[in-house]
Amino acid sequence: MRYKYLTSDYQSQTLDSAYQFSSDWDESEGNGIARDAAEDYHSNHDGWESIWPIKITVYKMDGSLIGKYSVDREAVPQFYAYEIKGD
Repeated sequence: MRYKYLTSDYQSQTLDSAYQFSSDWDESEGNGIARDAAEDYHSNHDGWESIWPIKITVYKMDGSLIGKYSVDREAVPQFYAYEIKGD
């Protein structure tokens, strides 16, 4: 299904400028929809630059409110090793 969301990073947003995204979650599973919205925001709208947790407000496409959610993310460090030759 398609949904819309606004984030706390942009207080001046209006529903007309809300981000749209798809989620397999039913509207009764607002937490799942909010997690999908957070992933969309992080990956497609510079959300990696945000200070988390953020507030995400989720709407149906007709503008009906589904809910407001605080969403946090985990940082998963990745380590890379390269051999140093000739040192």
